[in-house]
Amino acid sequence: MRFEDANQLKPDDLTLRTPGKKRLYAQVKIEAQPANPIIQRRNNGFSVRRIYERINPDGSVDNQGQWMVGDLVRVTLHVESQEEQGYVVIDDPLPAVLEGINQEFATRAPRTGNTRGNWWSNHSEMRADRALFFRDHLPAGNYKLRYLARVRAAGETIAPATKVEAMYQPNRYGLSSSRKITTKAIP
Repeated sequence: MRFEDANQLKPDDLTLRTPGKKRLYAQVKIEAQPANPIIQRRNNGFSVRRIYERINPDGSVDNQGQWMVGDLVRVTLHVESQEEQGYVVIDDPLPAVLEGINQEFATRAPRTGNTRGNWWSNHSEMRADRALFFRDHLPAGNYKLRYLARVRAAGETIAPATKVEAMYQPNRYGLSSSRKITTKAIP
C-alpha cells in the first residue's frame, strides 16, 4: 500500500491480521520528507554560510552563470565560532549533481590560487556524497574554507545544509541554508 498523504490514513489501514495462529512476516518501508526541503540558516554556537562559484576556463570566478556538465565549481564555506571549541567537524553534503575533487592528488590540485582559505584541518575526507573537515581545536573567530567540485550530471536538485558541530557537544552547531541547484547538459 502507498499513501501520498498521512491525512488519508485510517487506523484499519495499518492493521495486519492472520487467520488462526499462523505466523505473519512483513516488511515495512516508511519514508517522509518535509513539504518544503529548503531550510534556513541556524546558529547555535556556530554560524556557517556556503557560496558556490563556477571557475571559468581562464581561471576567473563567475557566480552568475549557468552551470553545465564538466564545469569546475569552487565551494566556499564561511564559518564563525563565537567561542573557543574543541573537536569540531564541518560536514558539507554535496548536491547529487556535484562530485568533490580530492585536491591531495597532484593531478587534481588547482594550478593557481589558494583554495583552502584560512582554515586548516587535522583531518579531512572527500567522499562521494560529502566533504568532511575535522579540527581538534578551534579558537573563536572567522574562518574561510574552500574546496573544488565538478558538475557531473544535468538536472535539478537540492544542496543540503552544511553543518558545523562540536562533536562532543552536539547542542553547539550551525547550519547553512539549503538551496536548489540546476545544471544543464553540454549542448
